[in-house]
Formats: sequence, C-alpha cells, structure tokens
Amino acid sequence: AVMIGDQVRISGKYESGTSYDGASASGASPFWWGLVQNFAADVDTGVSKRAIRFAGVGDRNLGQWVNKPTSYTWSMGFYPQDWRSLAFAFGSVLDAGSPSPFLHTIRELNSNASVQSGLGAGNFPHFEINTEERATTAGSNLLRTFRGCTVDSWTLNASEGEPVTVELNGVARTIAFASGAGSAVTAATTEPFQWQHMQAHIPSGT
Repeated sequence: AVMIGDQVRISGKYESGTSYDGASASGASPFWWGLVQNFAADVDTGVSKRAIRFAGVGDRNLGQWVNKPTSYTWSMGFYPQDWRSLAFAFGSVLDAGSPSPFLHTIRELNSNASVQSGLGAGNFPHFEINTEERATTAGSNLLRTFRGCTVDSWTLNASEGEPVTVELNGVARTIAFASGAGSAVTAATTEPFQWQHMQAHIPSGT
C-alpha cells in the first residue's frame, strides 16, 4: 500500500463527559479545522524504564524497573476559516446577534468555572483530533485518533499581504489506531482570513 499525500485529512470532534478520554465523542460529524498546512505528533508510550532502588531489597542492586509515563503532544498549523480553535484555547464562547449567531464573544475561562456554549464538559474544553493517511489498498489506511486533547498554546501570525496563520500546540490523553474507512468530514470552502481582514483594538485604560 502507498500513502497518497493529497488524500490526507485532519479533522476534529467534540467530546462529551468529564473523563477526558474521548470515550464519547458527541455526534458522528467531525468538524473542519481550517486549511491545515502541517500536523506533527510526538508519541512517547513510556516503554523506556526507570530504575528504582528502595529499602528492603537486601543489597545495593536495583529493586524494580518501572515504565515511565506515557506522553502525547501534538502541533498543528493552518490558515483559519473560523475561530473555533481560539475558543478551545480560551475556554468560553458566547453567541449573540442577528442573523444568529452573528457575534462570537470568546474570552478566558477561570479554572473554577464550567465550560460554556457546548465546547465539551468539565473545567476546560477537550476534543479529538483525527488524522487520516490514506493508502491505495483497501484496509491499509493509517487512522489516528488523539483523544482528550487540550490546547497548551495558540499563536496568531499576521504578515502584510499574507494569509493569517494559526499555530496550535497541545497534549492528548490517549491515542487510538485504525485502518478502515476515514471520517466524513466536509471541507470548508470559505476564504481563509487575510491580513486585510484583521483589526487590532487596544481599549482605553488597558
């Protein structure tokens, strides 16, 4: 089987519940992140061992070899077509206006507050990232589902005359692999945000 570069797809899903394990991704329809330019994951499964000595072994030799913790980190860069990713980073989004919703107010969520406006449940929004590397042979796709994802950092880059870019970095709780059919994500056809679409406001007294 040969992986085909132009058949790669990256999508996301909302998660429900408070377990942060992605056991119940809400709804069958994944969402579109934007015009993704790159995605990278660093998967440390914890198979390397840590040597432990402890009182009671009876000599100076090692007492146990134990697995180190698992760690899943990821990064993604894309041209944004909406600001859903910023809502994941800040934690709260409230919609208002006409036609509904016209105005999205995204702001920071305090650590003792509950997630607002359907971005998952619990104290901070969590989500899934689905990456699909498709092959020319049936049943040979490489599908990875990063579950229980949260955002560590969100970076906006705007250069004169260029499309706006967003860089996301975060962590995941678990990862699952599959080889069958991919998700049914629908690519957004709206224009990505450009330099000329942006305004920066510095409120008085800030």
